[in-house]
Amino acid sequence: MKIASVNWSHNCSVTLLEDGEIKFFFEEERRSRIKYDRYPFHVFNALKEYTDEIDYFIVSGLTTKFDSSWRKNTKDKNDQIESLKLFLYKFFKVKEVIIDYVHKHHMCHASCAFYNSGFENAVIIVLDALGADKNSLDEIESGYSDCEAETIFEASYPSNFKTILSNRFIERPSVPIQNQTVGLVFQMASEHCGFYYLDGGKVMGLSAFGKDSKLPAFYSGDDMSSNAIYPEFLFKNKTQFKKEDVAFAAQRDTQKRVDYLINKIIKKTDNKNYILTGGYAMNCVNNYRLVKKYKDINFYMDPMSTDAGVSYGAVKHFWHTLKNDNTVRKLKNVYLGDL
Repeated sequence: MKIASVNWSHNCSVTLLEDGEIKFFFEEERRSRIKYDRYPFHVFNALKEYTDEIDYFIVSGLTTKFDSSWRKNTKDKNDQIESLKLFLYKFFKVKEVIIDYVHKHHMCHASCAFYNSGFENAVIIVLDALGADKNSLDEIESGYSDCEAETIFEASYPSNFKTILSNRFIERPSVPIQNQTVGLVFQMASEHCGFYYLDGGKVMGLSAFGKDSKLPAFYSGDDMSSNAIYPEFLFKNKTQFKKEDVAFAAQRDTQKRVDYLINKIIKKTDNKNYILTGGYAMNCVNNYRLVKKYKDINFYMDPMSTDAGVSYGAVKHFWHTLKNDNTVRKLKNVYLGDL
């Protein structure tokens, strides 16, 4: 049985799984040479060169917020989804197209990390900017947003993912934003520093050259809640604070937020296996700090934690659910598939 998936978003990728084993994984930017490329032109062609006979094709990563500009000439999201399904049926020899995973962004991150970790059970902390939303196009264009922000799962085989904490990013016109994620803090800092909004790695590196300043904290209080002055405060004070000091604050405050989440989960479960995934899990400064600080926790930092791993997580979760498969297939190296 062949199961394919596409992450149709930034860090676009395609994954092919056959009978439980990964046979093909390809990121669009590797061939287009456009960093974070989101359109699957090359990956579809590359997959078709490998095989065009696919039993299930899963679409993941396609959110209302992402695709609103793409479907300005369509009446609703269903028009776009039907066109997408028709394309996949025509371009590949597909038996069935699965759309449900567009609403499971954090689940896909968690699935990718869990099935690669080698753990038979684990706590999975998903830390990115935003996950799947549940908004109509009209709501998005009116300034409304309700998205996955921070999600923590407790997972076990074959495909049990229990949500033990879920914070959502809520945005309403003229109302302070709720639940600024660690990923969004890094995006704000990236843009303030003149980087592309996804260049969080540059902010992490720059933070080493910064120092404590009078910049208000991104999180405050015992519950580490979002500071409502952001992001407008940075927009209005672009020259008041040094770039390296903003980067320093972003690194410091997000680390505190991660500590808050971990300490909160420690009180809820005795599980000692912890997985970090989502874009913020690429923050090696924080990862090293966590390993040194929480010595009684077995950490696995997902090496595929960018959105490229979403297509991988979708096929893994679908397979283990469909086949009730308890086989542990630990990631052995970063070379995936037959190519």
